Amino acid sequence: MTNRIYYVIYLILLASLIMLMFGGDFLGENIKIVKTISYLDAQQIIEDEYLDYHNIEEETPMTDSIYTIVKIPIKNYNATILSVMIKTNHTFHVFQNNHLIYSQLQDEYYQGFSRQVDTYNMLGSESLQGKVLHDIILYSHDPIYLLIKVDVNQNIKQIVSTPKITPKNIQHLIKTQIPIIKINTHHQGLSTKKYNYISSEFILQDSVYTKRASMKIRGNTSLSFPKKKFNVVFKEPGKLNNITLKQNVLVSAFNDKSLMRNKIPDALFPAFKQSSTYVHLIINDFYEGLYLLREHPETQFKKLIKDKNNLNFLLKIDRGPYDFYANSKNGYICEYPEFCHDEIKYITRLFENDIKLGGIQAHNTFVQKIKYIKNQFGLDEKMAKSIIRKADEIMDPANTDWLKAIKEKARENGNHFYHQLLKDSHWLLNKSKNNYQNLHFSRIDTTSFIDFIVLNELSKNIDAYRLSSYLSYINNQFKIDIIWDFDLSWGLANYNDGFNHENFIIESDLKEHIPVFWHNLWNDKFFQEKLKNRYQKLRLSILSNKAVENSINNIYTSISPSAKINFERWEIIEKNIWPNKFNFKTYEEEIEYLQKWSSERLKWLDSKWLDI
Repeated sequence: MTNRIYYVIYLILLASLIMLMFGGDFLGENIKIVKTISYLDAQQIIEDEYLDYHNIEEETPMTDSIYTIVKIPIKNYNATILSVMIKTNHTFHVFQNNHLIYSQLQDEYYQGFSRQVDTYNMLGSESLQGKVLHDIILYSHDPIYLLIKVDVNQNIKQIVSTPKITPKNIQHLIKTQIPIIKINTHHQGLSTKKYNYISSEFILQDSVYTKRASMKIRGNTSLSFPKKKFNVVFKEPGKLNNITLKQNVLVSAFNDKSLMRNKIPDALFPAFKQSSTYVHLIINDFYEGLYLLREHPETQFKKLIKDKNNLNFLLKIDRGPYDFYANSKNGYICEYPEFCHDEIKYITRLFENDIKLGGIQAHNTFVQKIKYIKNQFGLDEKMAKSIIRKADEIMDPANTDWLKAIKEKARENGNHFYHQLLKDSHWLLNKSKNNYQNLHFSRIDTTSFIDFIVLNELSKNIDAYRLSSYLSYINNQFKIDIIWDFDLSWGLANYNDGFNHENFIIESDLKEHIPVFWHNLWNDKFFQEKLKNRYQKLRLSILSNKAVENSINNIYTSISPSAKINFERWEIIEKNIWPNKFNFKTYEEEIEYLQKWSSERLKWLDSKWLDI
């Protein structure tokens, strides 16, 4: 008896598998419009959640678009779930036996459910035609009807189709040694506007575990791509390859055919303490591709805070709407804390005013020096006066050895002589205090800003400085700790000269959109000297030709088998994908171009930043 039950279950599963693989073609041939109806009738059907199309009058199209009722017969379809591809940005409603069984709002995707354990599904190329997959639960073998608004002269099969689905063994992914994240949306779908509950399963080489979470679709320009980006908030703490699982981002980088442009900066610039790990993403049993799992910028920032009693905040430079404007026409978004209070705005305005590092010299007047020190370092007038008087005392020509030592220290630290003199004066006056803190002679951590510029100019990131740029304020100083969004870098873009290995982004046609303080830094002679000195040091270490080449090769070696699977799902190699300048025939040619472009870019930067 038991064997007979197992045999029946086997036949059911086999039938479902066959229908999954071949049933779509049969259904697709029979999709057809059965009636066009008026706007008022359509709205009434939606409101009532009930459709009896036989009793609704046919409407003659009077405009370019009209509501249609589309019939999909499923008499010989034995599965309980119907997978349908619908053109993006089309709101529709599905009825069976007259009743509403499924609806799709314009900003929601991925309505479905995860049922498979040892397998996953691979879609064909329909998604590259601007269509989105929908899993619809069937309640009988009666036809289903779609109520959808379409253009009058458009073939309905360009809007609605049934996909070709290929089942795969999940061991195929496990063997790549890259973690797998399986998402189950429990029929809720995912939205661009709000977080929805999901459950997640992590499949590693030697373990499997689950976590409750919520998830939403993220992005601006990337929303138009079929391979979406996601924000995920995990309800239970954890780690994956040293990535804290709390508030995270799944980065898709659909238009980056190398799959590496967001990963290379992590490998080249460990000073930013940026971490990410590749994962295979499956949503409701359908493979979505190779992703980068990152900690959300806010999560990264909170890990950097040592003293929560001090004022700490994280600002984002991006598209608006903005939380506030400082002194320039460019605004700021408060990533942390949630609300930007007046002190944050005040400090940011001082930062923009005093961004030039060479702002004071020995020859300036006493009043000018006091004003500068008070504004720049937040010191009171009494301490500012004491520092200046101590510096004047040290400047006595009789202190030959002392002055020589300060000049040497200034050279080693990359400071102006007078800045170093002020630094030493402050130390002499305060060194005995238990709470003494080293005086920063700038509102910014100069090295982090320089490294940020070097990285963005090396990669020629056309979004640099003006989009997805983060400023941390910790310990009374601005610093760049977080780097983000290198999709359109390393010679990819066909606009703004992005593919050309020559010229600076900060001096490009986009310079008018770059916040003013970046130009103030760039045009400061002292900052340029420090930038060139830093670049020379980096070229001897992490930015040597060999180091850059090895970083790219190491990433390629680790993801090459997974990249092949990704491009089964997203057949974009050799395709014209915006905004790629070139369309190479193989994945290997994409990597070769990346290597060659990086080498040529370094040569050009050498001609500008090295004394050769």
